[in-house]
Amino acid sequence: MAVDFGPRAQAVMRHVLNDPRFAPQRRRSRRRAQSSNSAQPIQSARAAEGAGSGGGAHTSNSVQSVGSARAGGGAQSSNTAQSSERTPTSEAAQLGNIAQSSNIAQSSDVAQLGESVRAGGSARKGGDGRSGRRVPAVGRAVRGVVGALVDPDRARVRLQAEVERIRRQSADDGRELSVGERLALVREHDERGGGADAIIWPIVAGMLASALPPRLLGEVARPGEIHAVLAGMPHNVTIEMDLALWAVARAATSADDADLTEFLRVYGHRAAAEVDLGVPRWSEDPAPVRAALATLMRVSDPEQAPDVRFARAAEQAEATLRELGVRARRRRPVRGRVAIFLLGRARRLAGLREAGKFAGLYRLAELRRHLLAAGADLAAAGVLASADDIMFLTLDEADDALSRADAGVGGLREVVAERRAWYERECRRRSVPVALFSDGTDVEAVIEAPADPGALKGVGASAGRATGPVRVVHDPATARLEPGEVLVTATTDPGWTPLFLTAAALVTETGAVMAHGPTVAREYGIPAVICVPGATRHLRTGQIVTVDAAAGTVTVQGGSR
Repeated sequence: MAVDFGPRAQAVMRHVLNDPRFAPQRRRSRRRAQSSNSAQPIQSARAAEGAGSGGGAHTSNSVQSVGSARAGGGAQSSNTAQSSERTPTSEAAQLGNIAQSSNIAQSSDVAQLGESVRAGGSARKGGDGRSGRRVPAVGRAVRGVVGALVDPDRARVRLQAEVERIRRQSADDGRELSVGERLALVREHDERGGGADAIIWPIVAGMLASALPPRLLGEVARPGEIHAVLAGMPHNVTIEMDLALWAVARAATSADDADLTEFLRVYGHRAAAEVDLGVPRWSEDPAPVRAALATLMRVSDPEQAPDVRFARAAEQAEATLRELGVRARRRRPVRGRVAIFLLGRARRLAGLREAGKFAGLYRLAELRRHLLAAGADLAAAGVLASADDIMFLTLDEADDALSRADAGVGGLREVVAERRAWYERECRRRSVPVALFSDGTDVEAVIEAPADPGALKGVGASAGRATGPVRVVHDPATARLEPGEVLVTATTDPGWTPLFLTAAALVTETGAVMAHGPTVAREYGIPAVICVPGATRHLRTGQIVTVDAAAGTVTVQGGSR
């Protein structure tokens, strides 16, 4: 729901499940009913729990998560809570049960991990990768996670090799394909399951190693201390991307003339909102990269240079881990040792968290290439007005467009024009409800929130406290973020992270502690408060605010908003 199944979405679902129309019935123990001096067991059936199916007629009393697609849609079933998240792979679902008691459950990333990397496929689907024996999913999960914890360096090498394999597999081989062949390749991907174990389980191990120590340490860890330990972690491909852009900025004389050839060769398959196939990649439109470069080139204080900030965060993290380790072993000899071991492993594995999506994006870029090529052929045949019109059709409609082209029949231009207008209208929406009842009620709006006239309340996701002027940003491609400003936005993804290099703090309306934005903010040691409802509406560019991650607050100087 929303972007990640974070605190706001969790609060909504708690409210929904407390509503008698949606609340799952608890299994009742057998009890005796007195009737004619005999005991009759009363049986009860457990109501279906969790998300409802996507099928069925749209009736009242359903909860519909708000999302949008360029084409197509689904009906809502009654008395269900619907989420926009993809169905998790079996391995990730089972691991979610294993880790249910930890903070890892607050992010949808584990559930989506298999989907992110299934683009790369797996030649060892269901097998152990060596003998060809079929290994049960739980066994593969346990072996993969434990193996990564025992030997994180070996796990990282295997992950990087798998990412490289996916990159090569997804590269343009120069073949000339027909529209039908290209659409068949896209459909084949859409129907293919599976995931790459070499990618999934080291990432999950890192997430578990990050999530479990707070429960083991309890009050032994001071507020913000765990987040501080998880700052400046190596092997994060998004951080490597940002620092590579910083290197380009240092060598450039102007953003417009900077040589982006090597940067785009490595990272050109990325973009803001990059999981949307309809969004141009940086290799197609590098304007957002040049906008980020212009911001980076305004950094004049050597102490605020991104590489210096990252190194400082890493140094502080290691020092905090040593200090926490001494205290934890003294006060909790067993749990403390386990927690410190896990935090050490987290520093070697959790940075890999971005690799799953990074690998999956290679395949998405390949699919976009096929779709645009098919769209260009259909546009040449007069069926579509432009190549990217195909992004507003379903695959079945694209097949039909091909038949129309072959038969010399008119195209689907009216359908595309209507959907494009709807899409552009929705893109102008500044606030998207986390969930709606089918009568249009915003579920979050009926939840009582504590009033605080002086501060906006959210969830601290990256340790620290910073004060600076607000910069509200809706589009990273046109953003002008001055060094030391507080970045305020609805949500972020890795395509936004070049802006983090100069930000004093991050404030978002959605997200989860283990989502992309907070993860990268921790890497740089930038304070972050997420899940602040209406932040982009309540805060204005130029206001001076204090972002306090420990308190989870954003306070406007002077106390008024």
